[in-house]
Amino acid sequence: MLKNAKKIVLAWSLIAWCCSAVQAQNQALTIAIADFRNSTGRFVNDRLEKTVPELLKTELAQTRALTVVERSRLEAIFNEQALGQSGVLDTYRAQQVGRLVGAQYVISGELTRTGDRFRVDAHIVRVETGEVVGEKVTGPNEGAIEAMIRILAQNIAYNLTGQGKTVLKDRVHRYPYHWPLICAVGTGIAAGILHSNYERHYQDYRSARSLDEMTRSYDDANKNYRARNYVIGAAVLCLSTGVTLWLKNRHQGNMIIAQGQRIGSGRLVCTPAFDPSCNFIGINITWMH
Repeated sequence: MLKNAKKIVLAWSLIAWCCSAVQAQNQALTIAIADFRNSTGRFVNDRLEKTVPELLKTELAQTRALTVVERSRLEAIFNEQALGQSGVLDTYRAQQVGRLVGAQYVISGELTRTGDRFRVDAHIVRVETGEVVGEKVTGPNEGAIEAMIRILAQNIAYNLTGQGKTVLKDRVHRYPYHWPLICAVGTGIAAGILHSNYERHYQDYRSARSLDEMTRSYDDANKNYRARNYVIGAAVLCLSTGVTLWLKNRHQGNMIIAQGQRIGSGRLVCTPAFDPSCNFIGINITWMH
């Protein structure tokens, strides 16, 4: 009886521990976003030092598993502690700020240019351990900043919570090349039909036995000939437009490239354990990565 009582107590303790672990895992993570440093060498991008964090905050706040600290509260902490917040925070300062605002993660970053492309780097510091990982996204220019931040936020949210999916590549603009190509196919078929009619009327003209029949066949052949040429011109225009839009879609200047490190995380799996006689003997606890 004593052994069975111990097993029951142990089982219930493990179940309670599992439930508390799962509950803790399901709680929303609190993150703080500091300013990003402008290292592009262009003073016109100084405005992005605060714009980028605001955009990132808006995007991340849409993830239910994340709670974003208000920027005004974060700025107040920086002012009280006499800490400059523009740019990448070192690990110690990030942990200090994170503890003061009750955040589990602190995000800061930098704006740079790599060749002719614009790049945003985000550094994510886990306040409890000081672990630092990075997420970056590059785009054609500063004009694509909203699309870039949308992808960056999606990857950060996936990194922190495992929700959604990571995006490694996307387009700034999605040019509708399908319709011009469909139009090119349709007008090409129409041109083929008109050419066939032209050939038929031309043969009727050559085999005509009266002047009226010759005149009528000639006029019909001439109409189809002219219509065929117009339609061919339209088909060429549609085809060239479709190919141009297709190439613009695939051009490097229209691409946003993302890259990052995965924060070590996983999920707790609890399964009941039974002996060969199907008697409950405990719980198997596995951490699945």
